[in-house]
Amino acid sequence: MKAVAIAGMEAASNALHGLNVECYCPVWLKKGISERFDGVELQQYTDNMKELEENLLHKFNGLYLPSFGYKKSEALFCLEGHNVPNNVFPIFWWPILKDKSRRTTIFNRLR
Repeated sequence: MKAVAIAGMEAASNALHGLNVECYCPVWLKKGISERFDGVELQQYTDNMKELEENLLHKFNGLYLPSFGYKKSEALFCLEGHNVPNNVFPIFWWPILKDKSRRTTIFNRLR
């Protein structure tokens, strides 16, 4: 099997390789927090993101908030004018706050 992607998560490359999938992907991305920081900074930035996510409604239209992105991918990726992937941190695209009010997001995500 073969796959082509514009960009992908490094963690996915290992999974694809394990499934014998030949993949062409010119840009492999690291997780936005846990693969970029360690020690005190890692704890601080993780806690900050959790705090931000606590302000978001955890279930909307039958979907659950994917904390830190789908399967905790921590992705920082989007193509302008396109549907942002659900592995991107939801603080960038989740449309509803805990009080059920709508919020302006940086990116759009179609469901």
